[in-house]
Amino acid sequence: MSDFGQLSDNRSGSGPALAGDADFERLRARACRLTRRAGSQGDLDFDSLRAESTETAAIRDLREGVIQALKQALKECGKSRQQVLDEVQGITGIAVSAAMLDAYVAGTNPNNFPVHLAPAFCLATGSRRLLELICAAAGFYLADQRDWDLSRLAAAEIEAEKLRVTKRNLRERLLR
Repeated sequence: MSDFGQLSDNRSGSGPALAGDADFERLRARACRLTRRAGSQGDLDFDSLRAESTETAAIRDLREGVIQALKQALKECGKSRQQVLDEVQGITGIAVSAAMLDAYVAGTNPNNFPVHLAPAFCLATGSRRLLELICAAAGFYLADQRDWDLSRLAAAEIEAEKLRVTKRNLRERLLR
């Protein structure tokens, strides 16, 4: 398992609070709200998404959130941009120039930040913010190992209770 933990379902929008400014929280909340319209299997209802706003507006909001997440992570990590880029390259083997990163952060690059670099960027900066935003847009949230273990423990307790009830019902039926 990575340092980022497991993906956990967050269709209710009740995932762990993300540290950050109000803009980031607004974008995360919007992503969660849009994905709550998903069906029971987690498929997005694109007609509902279009009814609330245009697809381009939803994409723009996520793109703005990614830009904010990149900026905040770079600001808070205590490393130079070049140090972060060197670490990203060391992890992925993919070179990203400082000019490219600056364009992604400024939002002037017509292309978006490459999602395949997101885990390496998060490891290099020590910030989960970018992955949390991407996951929230899909209706999930990241859980660290402790949260994941607590979730599994709770699921096991629920399953054990169901088995106790089934066992009791069978016993009662057999004793009749």
